[in-house]
Amino acid sequence: MMACLAFTVGTTDLPEESRLSAIVKSHASTAGIYRTPTPSGIAKLLVEMNSLSLTESDEHMPSALTVDRAKALIQSIAPFLRTDIPTGEVDSYYGEIATEWQKGDRILRLTCLSSPGADRLDYGTLCPDSPGEHHSEPANARTLVTRLRWLDGED
Repeated sequence: MMACLAFTVGTTDLPEESRLSAIVKSHASTAGIYRTPTPSGIAKLLVEMNSLSLTESDEHMPSALTVDRAKALIQSIAPFLRTDIPTGEVDSYYGEIATEWQKGDRILRLTCLSSPGADRLDYGTLCPDSPGEHHSEPANARTLVTRLRWLDGED
């Protein structure tokens, strides 16, 4: 039977981004004992989502609850990924937080709204000579993993 080890990173006096970085580094050095290490793409998205609250903007920023819900959804998919999550672009507008991924002519957008339960995934293809195609469905860990695999060409 394998012993379960716990590691604590003593960084409580550091800013959130530094704490996250220290945790990610500690996990990387001990990844062999973890069943599912957090992929670096997820860690990058989390840092970017955390930095939204530090950005000064005239835009209505998403609430802390909306950002936390988006981060929890992104974190929840780690055990189900076959490869690291692709690099995404995080943006906020009108109280929403959105993460967008694009690969070739495929595009995927996760939008977490201010109302719980209304989060959605929009995905489709971009075609320069036609409207392309567009689909939308409720966002949860299962649908996000399925659409990330679709984005990567795994239909």
